[in-house]
Amino acid sequence: MRAYFYYRTLQRNYAYLNEQFNMYGIKYYVRITRYGKTQYDNPFDFDDISAVPNRILPKTPIPAEHMYNYFIFNKRN
Repeated sequence: MRAYFYYRTLQRNYAYLNEQFNMYGIKYYVRITRYGKTQYDNPFDFDDISAVPNRILPKTPIPAEHMYNYFIFNKRN
């Protein structure tokens, strides 16, 4: 949920941050999917991983369960 909070903060301050930075999100590791105390036979969600930075755009909804793991900021010139 921490990543979702960060993403919401980026979205709420997008206009200001976009003037200063290029912002990207990346899904850097595989999530383990499980509910309660039981796991599926294959608990790894390999379809959710994307090792390519995705540009963060304004008003782009992303469900919390598919949120980026890391955020990258590049200073604009």
